[in-house]
Amino acid sequence: MAVCLRGPLRLSRDSSAISHVQWRVWAPVAGQLIDRLGARAAYAFGLASLGFAYLLAGFSTQLWHYMVTVGLLGGLGAASLGMIICLGAAEPLV
Repeated sequence: MAVCLRGPLRLSRDSSAISHVQWRVWAPVAGQLIDRLGARAAYAFGLASLGFAYLLAGFSTQLWHYMVTVGLLGGLGAASLGMIICLGAAEPLV
């Protein structure tokens, strides 16, 4: 049973799962971004996307606003940042 979070949207913890799904969807795109532009540009893009997603989520008045901002934009930003960390951890192995 999910415990409702406080606030006007009454979000459950299950509603943030879309961000984790989108992370897996956007991971190949983030990998291509790293290959083409480099890790530094991809990291900056990930930070900007994640920051913009949470900034817009602060203005959400409907549940679907939150899902789009945190789910799609946040997933893209998290995938861009997560791929950098994965590549940095795998680099000594190669």
